[in-house]
Amino acid sequence: MVNHRPLLRKIISNLSEIRFPFLLAVALLSVTVLGVWVRYQFFLIHGGLEDSYIEWAKINYFGGISPIYLQGMEDLLNLSWSTNKYPPGYSLFLTFWTLLGADDPQSLRIAQSIFDSFTIFPLYYILRQIKVHYGIALLCTGIYAIAPLWSFGSIMILAESVSPSLIVWMLALMLFSKNQNKIWLWFLLGLWVSLSTLVRPDLILLIIPLSIWTVLVTIKNSRIKSLSALCIGFSSLLLLWGFYNKIKWGYWQFTSNAGRYAMWCGLGQLPNDYGYFVSDAKAVELLSKKGIIYHSIEAEQYWKAEYLNAWKEHPLYVLKTIWFRLSNIPFDHNSSHTPLGTDYFQIVASLLTEYGFWLLCLVVIVLVLWKQWTTAYITALPLVYCLGSLGLVYYESRYIRYVPLSYVFALALTLNFLLNCGIKLIHTQFLSQYKKIISLAITTSILLILGNYVIDDVKALAELGQAYIKAEQLQQSVIADKVKAFDTLETLDWQKATTSPNLSFTENEVDHLLIQSDLNKYEYQLISSIDTSSLSVIYINYDVELKEGSGSFSILSEKKDLVLAHAILQQGENIRTNDNPWIVPIADNQELYLLFNNGEEPGKSELLVKQVDVYGK
Repeated sequence: MVNHRPLLRKIISNLSEIRFPFLLAVALLSVTVLGVWVRYQFFLIHGGLEDSYIEWAKINYFGGISPIYLQGMEDLLNLSWSTNKYPPGYSLFLTFWTLLGADDPQSLRIAQSIFDSFTIFPLYYILRQIKVHYGIALLCTGIYAIAPLWSFGSIMILAESVSPSLIVWMLALMLFSKNQNKIWLWFLLGLWVSLSTLVRPDLILLIIPLSIWTVLVTIKNSRIKSLSALCIGFSSLLLLWGFYNKIKWGYWQFTSNAGRYAMWCGLGQLPNDYGYFVSDAKAVELLSKKGIIYHSIEAEQYWKAEYLNAWKEHPLYVLKTIWFRLSNIPFDHNSSHTPLGTDYFQIVASLLTEYGFWLLCLVVIVLVLWKQWTTAYITALPLVYCLGSLGLVYYESRYIRYVPLSYVFALALTLNFLLNCGIKLIHTQFLSQYKKIISLAITTSILLILGNYVIDDVKALAELGQAYIKAEQLQQSVIADKVKAFDTLETLDWQKATTSPNLSFTENEVDHLLIQSDLNKYEYQLISSIDTSSLSVIYINYDVELKEGSGSFSILSEKKDLVLAHAILQQGENIRTNDNPWIVPIADNQELYLLFNNGEEPGKSELLVKQVDVYGK
């Protein structure tokens, strides 16, 4: 009988000599590529094929803000600055990518998403510094790579798009400064927070937890020097920006001129009888009546006075708005705007929106009991900072995408604890002899689990991305008159969507459809199905006029539980394809529904439908 044991020992011995830094680099690059790919699919899905990102964004996602940043970028390229609405940090970021060749908004979106994907490297460093096994650290960087919250957030030309990356790099620099304890590193950390503040002014208060961190982790004889270096680095860029504003506009301004306005808006985040609201349009109107220019120093003084007055006149209500924010911020992280209602990577989404907060609370309590102060500090900082800053004044979901980083850290520490418990059950002599091969097996298993989990959603995302490419091709074919509609206003089978006698529809002499009703708010009027069983995408040309009342025009999913496209009709105006073209991927819907319904005003409504042409591919 042949004895295979010497050969087996030799194989294991050779495997144990594998150089892990190389394998880890390959693994991290693979996760980064996955992150870039996922973000590119979200880019395709969300206006990536449009000729004008700004026009698309104006309809779909805060497009009124992006031009200000792009104008700032143009100013910086011309060595000037023309606005005092926002600080120059994010425009400087865009300028950097423009100089590298990203010379249009769509290219800037891709560059920004790649930058965000490489955040995986400092994230991995943080996890390893808080003693997380590298296999689990890889798994958690994978979470950052695929999570729709971060993938979607990274592709928009908005300053808050880079907030998660700024926070991750800051945390990594905090740990690196602690380990190296070099004065120049503490200065660099302060400089980074200063730059981050010029990108997102709500990050200005980070200097407080960073100062506490510096005092806690530095040795006594270098504490004052380190803290001084941190503060000098932090104040340097802000002082330059404030000094520039003093010369240019005549007043000191260290961040933006909308900080007090945000505080006042926070009072309007709950229904109230005090006249507080959240609406830029209403704010402009209110200020204009008082002879004040929106986003001016006078406006800031007005908002500050009104906010302080709120504390004097109804403090309990102000506290109620604060509690509203504090209770919502830990869970309000579902701002991925995924089309078709598809819940990609649902387990990850649940971590960010449901159980991540409770897991974090448990982990921090355990860390404090075990006196692992620095790990607890790093783990909780993203959430605690947000609660102590935006939580007190005003927040939107898009502002706080960095908060769930705390939940990722908490998950990593929990899995690490479970892994250590399992290792202790294995014979220690075996572990010490084959430590590297066991670690390799654990890491491989974790990556296989991650790969098995994401594969279905990756396929679904790929199919949806391809559908949008087909949609672009279909749109060009329709514009060039190279394809015929398979359904039109005349061929669609319109049916009453309500049993109410106060609804009628007729076709007039020029094949227009006239809808007359007297219905409740948002009540359905007419509906027609579209057979999409053999299609991957549809494109709809339409022309609808609202003659009286209110109304809207929509496309519903097969189960009629999701609105896939929507147009609100304005009385006396036509709404046409040019105003908001409808390109709808089919996904798993065997049929879709076209729907006309009453608008937000109940009562009489009259719509004239002049054109509905449905094209498919």
